[in-house]
Amino acid sequence: MVLLVLVGVDGSPKDIKVDQSSGFRELDKAAEDAARNWRFNPGKRGGQAVEGYARVPVTFNLNQL
Repeated sequence: MVLLVLVGVDGSPKDIKVDQSSGFRELDKAAEDAARNWRFNPGKRGGQAVEGYARVPVTFNLNQL
């Protein structure tokens, strides 16, 4: 699955959307919930941090349960 994350100038996720679903609503929701706690390195333009979108692939491994 792939999440589309709007990364704020402080590196926090401001908006999270499913760009490509895993096919399971519960897994998509779990990935979105986890991503709310992640921190990113924001993009820079002219030496200043700027808001921007990032596509983040998420892989689930259910064999380790």
